[in-house]
Amino acid sequence: MPSEKSMASVIAETKEEIKTFVQTRAQLLHAETKEKLKAWKLSIILIAVGTLLLITSWFAFVFAIVALLHSWFVAGSYAWCFGGLIVGGLLLICGLALGRAGYQRIRGAGMAPTRTLRILKRDSEWIQKQSRPA
Repeated sequence: MPSEKSMASVIAETKEEIKTFVQTRAQLLHAETKEKLKAWKLSIILIAVGTLLLITSWFAFVFAIVALLHSWFVAGSYAWCFGGLIVGGLLLICGLALGRAGYQRIRGAGMAPTRTLRILKRDSEWIQKQSRPA
């Protein structure tokens, strides 16, 4: 005669399995979130430096306009204006490139913990299959 498990031991085993299940899913979520944040850190730095360069280029362009206006009213060369335009243009290009690189990294990394969600979806499907009557 096969020995059957007591109801208390079945409940205890089920409780342990659920506890292990939740712990592994939490660890997976934690690991994936940590990876995403690592990718975001560099992206945020790139965006911040790009923003700083864009603001600097704005000041350079404003300076160039001021120098241009100054050259219209005072006899002299356009050296200030052209220098400001060249520096402003270079800073603008660098700022846009860094900002775009940071944005692309964030877009590529995404926010959602995709692996965790995929595994939880599989778990949900498995639970639904197990709970259906045979």
